Amino acid sequence: MSDKVDWVTKRSLCSLPNVFRELRIQVEEDVKIRNALRPNHSPYAFSVEENGDNFKVVLETSEVDPIGWTKIRPFLDGAAG
Repeated sequence: MSDKVDWVTKRSLCSLPNVFRELRIQVEEDVKIRNALRPNHSPYAFSVEENGDNFKVVLETSEVDPIGWTKIRPFLDGAAG
């Protein structure tokens, strides 16, 4: 039978660096899709910022209500129940 599976190679593809790289590619694609869904002349955009091996998604806007943002921030940080 030639259905032999190369488990060593398959497992190496699941290493944390490979999984993180795949996650980053998917996040960048999600940001592109989300930005394409914005209405024309939107006062906001999403971007991906890099810092070495780290990255984060950033909301860039000229019209953020800081009071409204503080209301949702605990939820985004995982503090909401």
